[in-house]
This record gives sequence, structure tokens and C-alpha cells, in this order.
Amino acid sequence: ERYAGTPLLWNANVFGDERGAAEVPPSAAPTTFEHSEWVRFNSDQAFQDWTRFKVGAALQLLQQQGGENPTVAVLGCGSGLAVHLLAMQGISAVGVERDPKHVALAMQFAEQHAKRAGYPGPAPRFEVQAELRTLPLDDNSAAVACLFDRMEAHDNPVSLIREAQRIAGDTGTVLAISKCVPLNHDQPLAPYHPYLPKQLASQIKAVTGWPTTVELLPEQPGQPIVVCATGREAAVAQPA
Repeated sequence: ERYAGTPLLWNANVFGDERGAAEVPPSAAPTTFEHSEWVRFNSDQAFQDWTRFKVGAALQLLQQQGGENPTVAVLGCGSGLAVHLLAMQGISAVGVERDPKHVALAMQFAEQHAKRAGYPGPAPRFEVQAELRTLPLDDNSAAVACLFDRMEAHDNPVSLIREAQRIAGDTGTVLAISKCVPLNHDQPLAPYHPYLPKQLASQIKAVTGWPTTVELLPEQPGQPIVVCATGREAAVAQPA
């Protein structure tokens, strides 16, 4: 009962086999532009700050890694806002989303922007995830594979983590960012299951078997949790 409703009940030994779906949880965002994350980004400062934080973390990882023409994959991209912002920095960016309506909206905006102003590098690409057990990206195809606000939306993210590992390969990085459990929450948070940092570290270690360090003290409820898994080790941090 102590861990009821927390990700610690997602046991990798039980759910971690190939039968588990690697599906990206569908975005809850509306599928019309007027009510989409694009409009919210321009009108909601907190949402804009949160989105820029996630995109900035991916860009910082790319700078640290170096490499020529790296690709960033956003797994669960919604209607493509984060992918667009990455492409605006000249980055090769690809988004994956389960809902074809979200992908259609993302492609529509990207095409309009390409005609109106253009991108400084490759135009963003978008893929619909048609197969539940496999994401539609090749092995070792991304320098950074991003899970933004997706881990806590998945009933059992074990296979999703493994797919992100496959896409990033041995030389890339899996970047997972989610918000910590809010302080003194009393109401059920379903369909979302926010983590505490130590819970997320336990999840990553159980799935990958990698040594996982937790770089935080004390825990900061409601603040971002950042996971960087590269090569054969992982780190979980909660920046101030």
C-alpha cells in the first residue's frame, strides 16, 4: 500500500518482456490549431517556460556531445511544438506521435512555416506510430531521444524506455524530463503518475541495469526531474 499509485509498482521483471507495448502515450492536447499547444505557447508564460526548459536541455546535450548533423527524436511529440523549436535552431529533428490527427497538425504547421519563413536547417519530420511494440525509427538514429512528459503518462513505460535506448544507441542519450510529484497532493492524479526522483531512478535502473546516480538533495516537489542515460550509465537530477 505504501507504493500504491506510484511507478514503483511497475516491476520490470514482470512487465519488461517483449509483450509489453512500447507505445507512446497519446497526447491529451486538442487537435485543432486554435486550441493547440501552439496557441498556448504564445499565451501561457508558464507553459512557454516549461517547453523552453525541455528544448534547452536537449540543445545543451547536443552541444556537449558534438558530432556532425545530429538528430534529436521527440518520442510523443503531440502536435510538434518541441520538434519545431528544435528545427528553428538548425537541428535535424523528428517527432513520433500515436495520434495521426496530431501528426497532421504538426506537419501542417511545419509546411506553412517552411513556406513563410523557412528553417535554418532541415525541416522537421513527423512519424505516426502504427506498431504498438516498436517506434518507427531506426537503431542508433538519434543523438538524443527525448521523452518529454511521457514517462508519467504511461501505465508501464518499461518497453518505451527500451525503445528509446534502441533509438539512441550506445553513443546517444536518452533524455527524460517530467515534473516531480506536487507537494502534499491528496487527490488522485490519474491518468498521470508523477514520480519522485528516487522512484524514477529506481525505474531506470530496473529497466536498464545501468548504475544510476541521483543528483539531488533535498527533493523539490513540483520541480522538473531530468534523466540522462548515456552509454552504460544514467543520472537523475532535479535542477533548482
